[in-house]
Amino acid sequence: HEIILDLMNEDINKEYILDFPESIKEKEQKRKTLTNIISSEYVKEKCIMCLSYDFFNNNEKYLFPLIKEGYKFCVKIEYVYNMDLKDIQRFELLKYIIIDGEELKEEEVNEYKRMLKDNNYPEENIFVI
Repeated sequence: HEIILDLMNEDINKEYILDFPESIKEKEQKRKTLTNIISSEYVKEKCIMCLSYDFFNNNEKYLFPLIKEGYKFCVKIEYVYNMDLKDIQRFELLKYIIIDGEELKEEEVNEYKRMLKDNNYPEENIFVI
């Protein structure tokens, strides 16, 4: 509803981060419904679906075709993960990285930010909540 009002008011700078229901992977009809709802190019650009790092890491074959179709995703990092360079480089496919500052210690948050910046992930697309 809000996105339609923004479109009518020409508020083109606003974006929406939506929790991606991870159970949708097993439910073909729900997936079709969700992708049909956000199938317009405008809505694809404005709606970013938020994934857990585990889901992103374990479901490449499911997610990458959606990314190629223009759907936008972000990842929320809530725990300390052993990430290698390949893991960090795959983040370039994502619109944003959200780091959970309540679950992680400050030095862990800073380490993630450093790793992302060292691998040229745009600093303005990294958020700590």
